[in-house]
Amino acid sequence: MVCLKCLSTEVDRVNVEVSFARGLATPVYSLGKMAVCLQCGFAEYLVSEEPLAQLRQEAPAVSA
Repeated sequence: MVCLKCLSTEVDRVNVEVSFARGLATPVYSLGKMAVCLQCGFAEYLVSEEPLAQLRQEAPAVSA
């Protein structure tokens, strides 16, 4: 795996627990793995389907 920011190959996958919250909304928790560049600290995380669906339900309406 290559870092998208600095192009280093020193990228490791680590276990994480991430909490997402909008304002005073109830947090949505997501467990998974995050890719972290050990050179620059850039991190990537893919939200799994269940927490993503919860975030979509709590999304504010977008006005045109």
